[in-house]
Amino acid sequence: MHLYNLSIRAWIIVTVFLISACSNHTYQHKTTKESVEHTIDGVWLSKGYGYILNIENDQLVGFDITDKYCIKNPIFSLFNRDYFQKHAQIIDSDTIFNDFNGLKLNPIIFKRQQLLPERCHRKVNSSDSKSEGTYSIQENFDVFWSTFIENSVLLNEKDSFSRDELFKNIDITNSKKTTSKDLFNSLDLMLHSIRDGHAMLSSNRHYASYRPRKGVMSRLSSEFDDQDKFKSKDAYIKDIRMRWNTVLSSYIGDSNKNKAPYLGQIQWSVMANNVSYLSLKSMANIVEINNLSQINMAAELAAVDKIMQAAITDFDQSNGLIIDLRKNNGGHDKIALRIVSHLINKSTVIGTKQVRIKNGFSKPFEIIIEPNKAKTYHGPIVVLTSDFTISAAEIFAFALLSRDNVTFVGENTNGSFSDALIKFLPNGWQYRLSNEMYIDTKGNNYEGIGIPVKHEIKFLDKKQIDAGVDLTIEKAISIINRISDTILIAQS
Repeated sequence: MHLYNLSIRAWIIVTVFLISACSNHTYQHKTTKESVEHTIDGVWLSKGYGYILNIENDQLVGFDITDKYCIKNPIFSLFNRDYFQKHAQIIDSDTIFNDFNGLKLNPIIFKRQQLLPERCHRKVNSSDSKSEGTYSIQENFDVFWSTFIENSVLLNEKDSFSRDELFKNIDITNSKKTTSKDLFNSLDLMLHSIRDGHAMLSSNRHYASYRPRKGVMSRLSSEFDDQDKFKSKDAYIKDIRMRWNTVLSSYIGDSNKNKAPYLGQIQWSVMANNVSYLSLKSMANIVEINNLSQINMAAELAAVDKIMQAAITDFDQSNGLIIDLRKNNGGHDKIALRIVSHLINKSTVIGTKQVRIKNGFSKPFEIIIEPNKAKTYHGPIVVLTSDFTISAAEIFAFALLSRDNVTFVGENTNGSFSDALIKFLPNGWQYRLSNEMYIDTKGNNYEGIGIPVKHEIKFLDKKQIDAGVDLTIEKAISIINRISDTILIAQS
């Protein structure tokens, strides 16, 4: 069981939605002139996601809803009525689509309801106390359990546990002996079994989250245990990262520092062997760091376009392009796919996205990327990935599966594609889970697995670092040089 001191709870609540997905894709429904006559005031139930909204008197209140429970979700306090209306597409008097300013790849569909369910009026205590407010510890467990049963994209595939097994630590016959710690331990056991990369649980004191599979961090932890130079694991990992950065710099050169505009999330250079190198550190905060409701997506995308046009001028003079995603832990899919638009020369279907709904999944939502209107790069690409390539960075890699002349080198990506569905227990604990799946054009679902590589090479490998080499970069260079040589031979 992973338990961590939680000093970033408030930050998580405000910013965790930032990993939600967006896209260049424009859905087909359009607001008609008549739709402006329809009011958004009223009660709206989402299709999938387990959200219900009550909009009245210029106020928007959001709830997490299951078949038995309805809990106020404070994340919706970031979105007022005007925000919701501004980004809504009103299909008719009873149907609204909303992508929350592009934070969602597929817009959430809301259907009008007659009344807010009675269970949504039940009072809760948001403090992390033994009494759990007006909800018992058993009921807090049931809220968590039912949310996963109704929404998790992975539960049916990985439910190697039973409800009774998880609930055995909670003695409902003697509530005085049952503590919040018992509840946390039971819910943590469930997360450990599912191993959903976007799932987590946080109380005021503890945090639990598990990666889809053992990867880089597990290997580094074992290495730390086998050495005696560093007293803390964090110090050991920091040293590995710093020394790896030094090794990387020996390949990409100092010129990389001069080509990192804005906040430096996108950097590029042309290496000495005439191979271009593009480092994508994040798919967010290209121009500035803002909280959820203040994101200026238009400015972010304009910055991406400006950077990529400058970079492509260099790329076109080289033999090929290496794209490094090994340290990219995600951001906005809309930014990720905007970068991809600069790397394709035709309209490209990259796959579909589906949302978990009751008794199955929604209809597939086709994702299409159009080539950027400016000059685009069409040469060979080698993509470097690792277990740290997560979320929106994986959507970027997912999109490139549909492009010709792309090779993947390194390690499988993390396997956390879905948006993070943010929920709250009655006792105030925050949790989240994956409720969506992406299917590529060949029918593959990489959730929990990650996008595979053609050539597997370890990331942050101590032996390579000690030797001062990055075998992943070297393999990528050799692939591009071989392609370049083949082209020259064919032209001669």
